[in-house]
Amino acid sequence: MAITRRGLAASGLLLGGPRPARARTQWRAASAWPVANPMVQLLRRFCEEVDEASGGAVQIQWHGGGDLLKSRDIRQALQQGAVQIGDISLAAHSQGNPLLELDTVPMLARTPDEARRLAAVTRAAIEQQLQREGLTLLYWAPWSGAGLFSRFAIDSVGSLRGTRMRSMTPVGARVAGLAGATVAQVEPEDVPRAFATRQASVMLASAITGVDSEAWQFASYFTTLSSSFSKNAVCAQSRAMDALPAPRRALLREVAGRCEAAGWDGLQAAQAAAQQVLSGHGMTLNPPSPKLVEDFERIGTIILGEWIERAGAPGQRLLDAYREG
Repeated sequence: MAITRRGLAASGLLLGGPRPARARTQWRAASAWPVANPMVQLLRRFCEEVDEASGGAVQIQWHGGGDLLKSRDIRQALQQGAVQIGDISLAAHSQGNPLLELDTVPMLARTPDEARRLAAVTRAAIEQQLQREGLTLLYWAPWSGAGLFSRFAIDSVGSLRGTRMRSMTPVGARVAGLAGATVAQVEPEDVPRAFATRQASVMLASAITGVDSEAWQFASYFTTLSSSFSKNAVCAQSRAMDALPAPRRALLREVAGRCEAAGWDGLQAAQAAAQQVLSGHGMTLNPPSPKLVEDFERIGTIILGEWIERAGAPGQRLLDAYREG
C-alpha cells in the first residue's frame, strides 16, 4: 500500500498532524499527618496543581491523616510501589544514615533561614542517597521550630531529668539520654495515648506537632526553644517517575519547586498560627531561659561531634559549607 501524506497525518507520524491520546497517569500520594497539617495541605496543593497544569493528564489522589498508610510504613510502601508519592520523615527513619539526621541536631539551625540554607547545602547528597533507595526527591516540607511540651515550666535541662521524653528520631533519643530522661519512642499518631498512659511526660517537637496531637490535653507549657527545624521529604518512586514521559516529569518537578518555595516562605506564618492555636487552648508559651539555651547548646555540641565521627570527611565538608554561608 502506498504511503501518502494523508495516511501519515492520520497515524500521527507527520509533524503537526493529530497525535494519539496518551494514557492518563493516575497515582496515589500518602501522608500520615492530619489533614489540617500544613504539610498535608502542601501535598494537596501539589496534587491539585499537577492535575490542573497537566489538563487532567496526571491525576494524583492524595491521602492524609494516615488513612492509607501509617508514618512508619510509607517509605517501604513507596519503594514497593504501593503508592507513587510519599511524605517521609527522613530523620525518623534514617536507618543510621547521618546525612538524614543533620537537620535535627540541636542548635545547629535555629531560624527558618538557617534551616533553608542547611537544606540547600545537603540537598545533592541526600538526593543521591534517596536515589540509591529507589526514591526521587520532589520537594522538602519544613516543620516549625522544635520546642518542649510539658506539664511544668522548664528553665534548664535539669528540669528534664527523670522524665519520659517522647522521641521518634535517633537524635531525639540521644537528646533525651544526655538530658537524663528516659526515651519514649512514640509514632505521631500515638502521642495522645502515650501521654494518657504515662508512657511519655515531655515532648521535644514543633508547635505544628503540638496542634496535630492536641497537646493542650496533656501539656500546660510550650517552651519556644526552636532548637532545630527538621523537614520531611516528599518523594516519588523512581521507577514510576522514570516511566513518565519527559514532559510529565518536567511538569511534576516544576510544580514541586513552587510547592517547596511556598513551604519555606510560609514557615514563619505556619509557626505563628500553630502557636496561636496552642495559646488559644490555654497553654502557656514561654521563651527559653538563657540557662536552657546554654544547656541545649552543650548537648548540641556533643551530638554534632558524634555526627561528624559517623559522617566522616564528606559530612565535615557539608558542615563547613553550611557554616561558611
